[in-house]
Amino acid sequence: MIRLPDLDDQKYSDIVEAAKRRIPVIFPEWTDFNEHDPGITVIEVFAWLKEMQQYYLNKISDKSRSDMFRLLGIEMQKTAPSVVSVRFDGAAPDRIPIGAHVRTSDGIEFVNDEEFIRPGFSIEKVFLENENSTVDITDVVGDSDSSFYPFGSRLFSGRRALYIGLSCPCEEAELLFDIEDRLPVRRSLPGENSEPPRSIVWEYSTASGFRPCSCVKDDTFALSFSGAITLEQGEDFAAYDNGGKMPHICWIRARLTESGCEDMPQLQRVGCGGMKLVQKKRLAASGDYVSDGKAPIAVRDMLAREGQCLVFIRDSFGWIADEDAKVTQTNYGADVRLSDTAELSGDGAANVRVVRFEEGFGRNRMFFSSDGLPCQRIAFDAEDSVLCGELRIMVLDRASSENPRWREYVYTDRISAAGQYDRCFGYDPERREIVFGDNEHGEVPPAGNENIMIFGCSVTKGASGNVMSGNLTGLELLGEEYRLIQNTDSSGGADNETLHHALGRVRELLNESSRAVTAEDYRTAAMRTPGIRIADAAAIPFFDEQSSEVSEDKAPDSVSLVVIPYSAERFPIPDERFLSAVRGYIENYRLITTNLKVIPPVYIRIDISAELICGTREVQQVVSRVGKELENTLSVYGADGRTRFGEPVAEESIIAHICSVDGVISVKNIRISADNTACSRDRYGKIIIPPNAVAYCGDVNITVAES
Repeated sequence: MIRLPDLDDQKYSDIVEAAKRRIPVIFPEWTDFNEHDPGITVIEVFAWLKEMQQYYLNKISDKSRSDMFRLLGIEMQKTAPSVVSVRFDGAAPDRIPIGAHVRTSDGIEFVNDEEFIRPGFSIEKVFLENENSTVDITDVVGDSDSSFYPFGSRLFSGRRALYIGLSCPCEEAELLFDIEDRLPVRRSLPGENSEPPRSIVWEYSTASGFRPCSCVKDDTFALSFSGAITLEQGEDFAAYDNGGKMPHICWIRARLTESGCEDMPQLQRVGCGGMKLVQKKRLAASGDYVSDGKAPIAVRDMLAREGQCLVFIRDSFGWIADEDAKVTQTNYGADVRLSDTAELSGDGAANVRVVRFEEGFGRNRMFFSSDGLPCQRIAFDAEDSVLCGELRIMVLDRASSENPRWREYVYTDRISAAGQYDRCFGYDPERREIVFGDNEHGEVPPAGNENIMIFGCSVTKGASGNVMSGNLTGLELLGEEYRLIQNTDSSGGADNETLHHALGRVRELLNESSRAVTAEDYRTAAMRTPGIRIADAAAIPFFDEQSSEVSEDKAPDSVSLVVIPYSAERFPIPDERFLSAVRGYIENYRLITTNLKVIPPVYIRIDISAELICGTREVQQVVSRVGKELENTLSVYGADGRTRFGEPVAEESIIAHICSVDGVISVKNIRISADNTACSRDRYGKIIIPPNAVAYCGDVNITVAES
């Protein structure tokens, strides 16, 4: 560890006394060292100044800490908006342009960043099919308080299918699924190459049966998370009644071919026509278009309809305002027709820029003047937090030049890393200022009046914009009210990260090991495996699975990693898909000299017979409570959620748990036994189980002795 020198090693009184001792050497004529002397007053002032300088010199500044974070490859997290998906409850508009407003009851505003177009179909029916019957569950799907298992609640390999009936055939269908997930162990978010926990085949109906769909996109990870699945059907998509079992309409079928070893998907709703909303307020935005100068430009943006527009055209010199352009507001935005004198660049790139902005944002907040000096800081105190990624600025070249044009400056987190001629700017969220360069790092905007223009700006409430489900209930568009369904909480909203929080995050990252050395390193890494729901894991060094022994001589370079999936099954066994996911992820942490094996657990049944002495007449209740206590104690996941891999089973431990039950005075006799030949007993009577084994409660025979 590097020891930093202590620069703050003097107190105020020490500095004053040291200065007084130097007076006779430098100025022998000075003889009055009392506090009333003006010279002593000056010494005290400079002593205070020196003490303050030493104090700050001895501290690591916030800027220095931020620079150190960057050396570690860590950036301070910026403000981020909350995001949520909603869908319409009943009637939906044909089209919703970008920027439609959806607000909560307390005024938190959400907008859509993408244009919404109502799908050409609706969901008419939903059926479930098993080996014995076909059931209509359309009413259950429409009930907000209900959920269902499309493929059953237990792991299986039989015939199960989910049928979704559409009102008409379509070439591409985006279906929305709301997943119910209240299990105590959360599924890790999938990685880029993660394999889904189960295999689902999607099919569409034809006049004679079903054919496979092409799955264009699956945000649900095989119905593991809420999201959308986009399916592509063939030209022969047609109505089918499945042998008379279902209505004669167009169907999309999901069949579970492999259930995996974890949980079964549980659905709340199946829908279509989803719309993604972002918690932000758009003060200004822009769009670039390619135009021939003749046909009008259709701007699909509610900001263009509700606010004002500025039009710029690009010629061979750059962007210039087309002040004579005509803007006509429409239901879904505005139509822009360029002036007759507009001279456009014909290089095929965007040559028209339409800037739209709120009337309240206005010219006074969009345009600023430059003094032409380095390191300019322009006050920009927008409401809420500015989204730096959506802040866009143009600067007008020198007005004295022959062809003054607007040039775009690009946002950067670090102007200090910019080149001399880079047109860039930064934003200081603490001081709420736009910052420009110094002609060594970033070009300085030339002097001019209102020659700096903000043509893109959005603000957000950050973490305060994370609203719970059910808060976004309606959309008003063109005088019409449309009901919305928000089934999930909005998420992702974050404020600018504080230095204190970043320091804690850095400490956590530094504590994470990039290589697994100890057994706990292997377990920690395995528990982070993307895309799976893992209950627990344990690394066993020098373990020989064939002999069930831990021997450094037989397996000197081996580590066996035992993993258990979280499942509703009593004895969850990982399948090859699960083991492969853990094996592939842990390979990134394995030392090159280590032979790593990822193996399933072995379950050992422990049968218990005991004779009790009770202190109550409610004998049956006591016996029942003792049985539950033993099941909780000897369970796969353990009473505290940690699996007891290889932990011996001792009579005294079982007796202690039995005596902890109300009504039990003592245990008169007890007998425990294991059903596995790999187990043994030590000289104290403990049942020794293999290191990769887990003991669970088997048959329990409890009798009560007469007191």
